Amino acid sequence: MTRSIELADLEDASCLIVGGGGFLGTHLCQALTKAKAKVCVFSRTITPIPDWQNVNAVQGTLENTELLRTAIKDSEFVFHLLGGVSPASVDSSLKLEIDHSVSASIRLFEMCCEYNVRRVIFVSSGGTVYGIPKSVPISEEAPTFPISPYGVNKLSIEKYLHYFWKSAGLDYAVMRVANPFGSFQVPGRGQGVIATMLKNAIDGKALEIWGDGKAIRDYIYAPDAARALALAAVYQGAERIFNVGSGLGRSVVDIATDILRLVDRDGFPVVYKDARPTDVPANVLDISRIHREFNWTPKTPWDQALRETANWVRGC
Repeated sequence: MTRSIELADLEDASCLIVGGGGFLGTHLCQALTKAKAKVCVFSRTITPIPDWQNVNAVQGTLENTELLRTAIKDSEFVFHLLGGVSPASVDSSLKLEIDHSVSASIRLFEMCCEYNVRRVIFVSSGGTVYGIPKSVPISEEAPTFPISPYGVNKLSIEKYLHYFWKSAGLDYAVMRVANPFGSFQVPGRGQGVIATMLKNAIDGKALEIWGDGKAIRDYIYAPDAARALALAAVYQGAERIFNVGSGLGRSVVDIATDILRLVDRDGFPVVYKDARPTDVPANVLDISRIHREFNWTPKTPWDQALRETANWVRGC
């Protein structure tokens, strides 16, 4: 049965976004402030936007325990978006990444228990925790055998969060987000193929594709994903793990074609590079659970989302 939950249920709720200065966190901040929640952003980088005028911003990392403790102390809901380095660079710094993501997350959860946080909403990775799927779309019940350190770390944090629920009663929701894209995503930082391709196309540079470009991925527009994350705070059902995606697959070649058509550069050169060993051939998420439990589906059509993202990239 579809449950009736609304963003308005968050009015006056105290919400802490750990990693709120990132691109997805910025969209979540907008969604929460629109719902009239009391928002605190804790992030290693703080770049205020107009919507942040009533937001408390604290600059720090998960290693800044006293700053973090102060931010958590009066929070009802903690959104954990701080994920360490980008997926592409984890291989070169495994121990460092474990310290910055897994170990730091454990400390965060301990503090949440100490201050009786109502719920932790952890943003995991629907694109990596499943590994190579036996079939698509991938449901939340599918086996999780990540083939990248980034996915392993995300899954480890999920498991530790479950442990804190069992051992200390810390309520939680895990949001396995597909490949988000949209405004505020800075091109060329090792993740975000859409932003990077848009920037190259707009600047008149060749588009780079890893492998043959036939890899299928699920892409979700950031404002739609942010709405799902916000709803997870007030969800009252029994489920704890949710896929957040479009439920549709697009190949990298298809995306390149759409981008070149959008910026009126049909026939523009595309450079193919060697495939990466951690890239899975197909990943499309089954979003029936979150639709059933939240009455959530992506609202923004693909063409509109791509156009709005391009408009933002032009200003980078």
